[in-house]
Amino acid sequence: MRPIFDRFRDYDFQFWVAVQAESGEPAKIHRLFGFFGKDDCNKWFDIRQRRHEVAGYVSDMAIASGLADAAALRNLGDRAKAIGLQVRYALISTTLRELAYNHSPDLVARYLRAKVWTGEQALTWARLNGNPQQAVETAVAMLRMSTADAKPELWAEALELGGSIGDADNKVLGIAAFAGDLPPYLQMRALELIKAEKNEGSRVGGLAAFIGKPGISPRILEEVLEVARNFEQDDLRSEALAAVGSVLKEPEQTRAFQSAIGLFHQGLQEPGWRDRWRSPRLIRWLPLSMISDLIADPRFEHARDALTLEYVERKMKSDPLDAFARLKEVGSYIPDDLFERLAEALAVAKRFEDALFCLKSIPKSVLEKKARAIGRFLPLCPLQLQNKAIGLLKDVRPEERIACLRELARVPSVPEKLVRRVADLTERNGNEVRAVMAQFLSPEEREALVHALVSDKRWSSRAFADLAPHLPIELVRFGLDAANAAASRDGYIALLVRLADLGHQQEAIDRAGGATSSYDQKELFEALAPHVSEDAIGVIATSIRPDDISERLDLAKIALLPALPDADARQTFGELHHGFSVLAALVDQTPPARLVHVYPLILEEMRRNMTDMGGIERELSRTVALLSRGLKRLPRETVFQQAVVELASKDFEPALKLDLLLGLAEACDDAACVRVALHEAVALAKANADATAYLNIGMRIAAAHPTSLSEILEAIDDPEALAPFLALSSYKLDAPTRRRALERVAAIAEPWARLQALRSLWRYLNEDERRFVAVKERGKPEWLADDQLFVWLMTMLASPILEDIVGPEIARARQLFQAMPVREKVDTACWLADVTAGYREYFDPAFAAITSLEPDDRIVAIHRMMPWLTAEQVRSAYETLDMIEGKDLTPIIAELVSRSAQLENGPLAFDGLNRIDNRYTRSSVINDVVDLLPVKALEMIAFSASDDGVVKRLASGTLVELAFRAVELGRDDLALTFLDIKGNTSSTSDRPVEEVYCRASPSSYSVLLERSRQIWPSERASLLASLLGIAPAGERLSLFREVIEHLPDANVSSRVRILKNNAPEFEAFSDDDVVDMWTKTLQRCASKRRQDVLSLTEGFAPILIARFGPSTASELMDAFSVGARDRWP
Repeated sequence: MRPIFDRFRDYDFQFWVAVQAESGEPAKIHRLFGFFGKDDCNKWFDIRQRRHEVAGYVSDMAIASGLADAAALRNLGDRAKAIGLQVRYALISTTLRELAYNHSPDLVARYLRAKVWTGEQALTWARLNGNPQQAVETAVAMLRMSTADAKPELWAEALELGGSIGDADNKVLGIAAFAGDLPPYLQMRALELIKAEKNEGSRVGGLAAFIGKPGISPRILEEVLEVARNFEQDDLRSEALAAVGSVLKEPEQTRAFQSAIGLFHQGLQEPGWRDRWRSPRLIRWLPLSMISDLIADPRFEHARDALTLEYVERKMKSDPLDAFARLKEVGSYIPDDLFERLAEALAVAKRFEDALFCLKSIPKSVLEKKARAIGRFLPLCPLQLQNKAIGLLKDVRPEERIACLRELARVPSVPEKLVRRVADLTERNGNEVRAVMAQFLSPEEREALVHALVSDKRWSSRAFADLAPHLPIELVRFGLDAANAAASRDGYIALLVRLADLGHQQEAIDRAGGATSSYDQKELFEALAPHVSEDAIGVIATSIRPDDISERLDLAKIALLPALPDADARQTFGELHHGFSVLAALVDQTPPARLVHVYPLILEEMRRNMTDMGGIERELSRTVALLSRGLKRLPRETVFQQAVVELASKDFEPALKLDLLLGLAEACDDAACVRVALHEAVALAKANADATAYLNIGMRIAAAHPTSLSEILEAIDDPEALAPFLALSSYKLDAPTRRRALERVAAIAEPWARLQALRSLWRYLNEDERRFVAVKERGKPEWLADDQLFVWLMTMLASPILEDIVGPEIARARQLFQAMPVREKVDTACWLADVTAGYREYFDPAFAAITSLEPDDRIVAIHRMMPWLTAEQVRSAYETLDMIEGKDLTPIIAELVSRSAQLENGPLAFDGLNRIDNRYTRSSVINDVVDLLPVKALEMIAFSASDDGVVKRLASGTLVELAFRAVELGRDDLALTFLDIKGNTSSTSDRPVEEVYCRASPSSYSVLLERSRQIWPSERASLLASLLGIAPAGERLSLFREVIEHLPDANVSSRVRILKNNAPEFEAFSDDDVVDMWTKTLQRCASKRRQDVLSLTEGFAPILIARFGPSTASELMDAFSVGARDRWP
């Protein structure tokens, strides 16, 4: 007991909170619940838990929470303070629920055996558990162990908990698991719950488990038989009848079996259903003699293999020779593990040759199982057969042979010589092999092995699991210090268990309690529990902590930062973790003036990303993009320059580095900063002589900073780099820069490089500049030396305004083109297509000629000419490809579909889609072109997909994209058709369906509203919110209330997004209405997890602060300090 509560009697502990509430002293109650001692422990919870009065604490908290709700709803005093108290109690409530879940049924059973918990305490935690299945297991464990507490009403409560389990299989099996413990009248209720399950497959499993439990009242079996007779599906009815028959007495048993077999025979007579009955599940319940009769009965020939396999399973242990003989009669698939288990049974029966035959028969698809089976066989077989058994390992990959060694090493007193013979066959896995053989190593060899494993970056978890039982304490600690509980679970657990077995139980518990994830912590404690004393079990019970919410808590705090006093804001900022999500929230939500404090954190994150290749590939791009986002809000030249220096100084993929440098330049408006980034970008392109780099520089800077193009032009000193740079930047060059570019190009000595650069500039030159080029180039001898270059130049120059300069040369070029081989014609046509409006004179004849090419060259030609094909040419290309056999034409057909879509020719695009057989490729192609598809194409795809036509079984994401395109084109009916075809299938990469809904026309509002109400609860709020923009004015407020009502069912990120995107909607409501909506949603979130409460608070915080003042932010911070702790109490 603590001194503060020395004066409390039992009555005070039970009723003090209630008395204060009745006396109108809520402040005293709130002080009690917020009181933490010097040990940073919540005193009221601590004392109630020590007194095994957690149920009393929960009741007290319900009173305190009710007082906070009343103060907020009725505006009794300080509303901001009341809102903070609401969040405090919601967080405490969800903390208890998380703790209840983390006290797993296995741990609770150990608490009860060690008398750490009372039965009532276990029941209280079970009631708090938000996972009904686990709650049932906990409650049943308590009731079975505490017979004095096992009152019928408590069993009834456990039964109702079982009925609330969502998953059908888990529900019926969970109820059946303790049906035998129930009094007869509750057994009937359990049967009713199983009977009510709509899924017949789940129902038959539950029924079979129910009747198999000892203690089921015989009077109930009659009702069970009636339930079995009422299954609609014949195969499930036969299984149910056989299962029930297995526990009936004669003559009812024979009748039930005969009914089941009659259905079995009937099913085998129907060809359409025969496959379903080849492996009937009813046979597992039939007696062995009946199975033997069915095997011999010709009426059941189609199921003979399944019957024989069941016979083998039953006889394997009692008569393995008979089982082995029967197995040879099976002509179809044999389960992978059957040979493995039969080999072991035969070896025990000393039929070693037969066992070897079984080992040889294990299929190659499960070689690791074969290795394990050989490992179990070797210690049993005589010496003269060991060579044969070891020889079987030659069929097993070296990395899988270690499974044999592991099985062998587990055998007590196994000869070292035998182990080493097998080890010699697994030499490729040196350290892992030595770990398995740890019992034969010297202490010095074990120490060297530990150091070798720790130095290996892969940190072999399995090897440490093998090695741990043989290590001394100092090496156990060394391994644990180097390990990671999450990434190396098996090895970490083995080392922890070894630590406890060596007598260091408290240290093992402390290490388990230090796991970063509550999931890992729970698993570690479950593994430790059998290895510690009863006193230590009590320490485990108080070491369990709630889920890690550090990131979600930081995000909620960031939402409060703008309203906190400066001193509090600085303190809060200093306490934040600095993961990417937190940094992103700071960049987006922090007032611009405070971003100067965020930039050092982002730069540090950049440095951390660049410490290994994994971070560079996965994280660096998004971190630099985040910095760019911040610099747009608050430019800082020093920060920009530091980022550029950091990126330029690190050695990693040049293409990625260039992309990051250009991203920084694009995000900045300061000319000096842009100059710094571009200097490094051009230097990088020069150093790598990368034409693609110049292409990217030109394209991206032309779009973001066209005034910088002149500087880049002067910085490029490689003539061959001019063409790629100008290719995608010429359109943004101002007149002086364009003239300078033309001068630079004219000075290029190499004709091909000069021609490429001229081509990039040509479309943007004025008449005088074009005449300058024509005069300067027509007489140069290098063009006359190469017919193709001559044709390319002159056809580019072909124009009425230049006829007086290059007329004769153009005529000669036409003649040379006619004489060209087809492939050169194609090259010339593609060269011209982007340069001159007259390209069709050359392009169309070149395309017509490609039919004379070889198939591979024909495909290449179509690919090259694709961007300029007309609809008729696309149709011709399809026909050309139809004549090609033995080639994968899918990629080129996909390109033709894309071109058809660009031409807005729906039937032509659909024609191409019909030629693509692979559903994933077809979906990918549609995704690529969906933004171009006309209505006609959408109609054809929808008809075909809904009618199970050629275009069918599209990916869910593709169907959403098609719906989005349809709604863009004003065809809401088509959009709904695509969503109907999609149904409930989805993928994490799919576009959210609400993006379709929010673009629909107001006329579709009623239909979409009804659909939104029928969708999964987790998606309902998002879809309803998406309709706010098209809702009739008179329905908008009620719709918004409905959105808020469904917020607790939304996932965490959606909940925050919905509130932030729709915050203006609250302006139409009074303060009382806002508090009412807030309170109702908070109450529902309080029955979930802490992150649900925090996400709701994050989303609501700006709204509440705007209504009730900045003090709301401080009150919410106080709530976090009490209810959002890493540990409780």
